[in-house]
Amino acid sequence: MRQARIFLQLRPLERRLVLDALALVVVTRLALTTLPFQRAQRIAEDWARRPTRAAWQPTAGQIAFAVTAVARYVPAATCLTQALATRALLARYGYAGDLRIGVAKSDRGRLEAHAWIEHDGRILVGGPAAHVARYTPLPAPQRW
Repeated sequence: MRQARIFLQLRPLERRLVLDALALVVVTRLALTTLPFQRAQRIAEDWARRPTRAAWQPTAGQIAFAVTAVARYVPAATCLTQALATRALLARYGYAGDLRIGVAKSDRGRLEAHAWIEHDGRILVGGPAAHVARYTPLPAPQRW
């Protein structure tokens, strides 16, 4: 109930951003569950190319906030889901976002992976920097 009240207090264009983020997180989660990574990435890329009629230009931080906020309500919206969705929304509004994927060994020797988005030298999604620092970045996936 509290979330609905907060949502309704947003300006109409901010509500639109939140709804776009929700739709994109859901679609990206479903695509990553059912399709190979490259195909899921292409779906997000295609979505990012859709024209936006918004007269308001959200900041990169507002985009990241919207994605991470709605991801809490989407089951299994992993770091990769959030990173792909954030990257697509950033691109849609004309921002560059670098998808980073890194790997590390856990304390038990298991391989772990993590995805995050960097924009203008800072981590937007998947941080904080101290958490990301434990991962060895893989070569960057192909840029859009």
